[in-house]
Amino acid sequence: MNKAELGSALRALRQASGWEAKTVARRAAMSGSKLSKIENGSVMPSVVDVDQILTAIGISEEIKAEYMSVARAAATEATAWRLYRRLGYHRKQQQIQAIESRTTLLRLFQPSLVPGLLQTPEYVQAVLGRKNLTADQLARSSPFPGSPVSISVSCRFRCVRPTSPVTRSRSRMTAW
Repeated sequence: MNKAELGSALRALRQASGWEAKTVARRAAMSGSKLSKIENGSVMPSVVDVDQILTAIGISEEIKAEYMSVARAAATEATAWRLYRRLGYHRKQQQIQAIESRTTLLRLFQPSLVPGLLQTPEYVQAVLGRKNLTADQLARSSPFPGSPVSISVSCRFRCVRPTSPVTRSRSRMTAW
């Protein structure tokens, strides 16, 4: 369960317990509209709200601990974003820039695409075929027209910029 599912999970627990929304709201010392907004996901509940709702429903301590950890994680994330907003996003960007400037090797895992040298022309055509490109558009995107591997090579060379801070190579183009 994640924070996006928290409200609907609380509703499912309430419904499974057989309690009406008005009764749970009264027992949790909150308005019915607040409980409805929490269950619909339009309002993120606080840790105290989750605790009160679960106590009102009568949930066991083991299940309560799981829901409380999700609520704490959501509250921590919200607090972090409020801090970024108050200090200014430019400070966070400066922190990320400092980390990036110290980076000597960057590895990226993309489970939805086959990496560079393993791309066959057939694979690249299948991937680009999903974009509904015409044969003429595919041919124009190739730096080596007519070559059987032109599409594959084109994709590999376009993915790595010669001025990339990760490759640190400005004099030559590198394909991974």
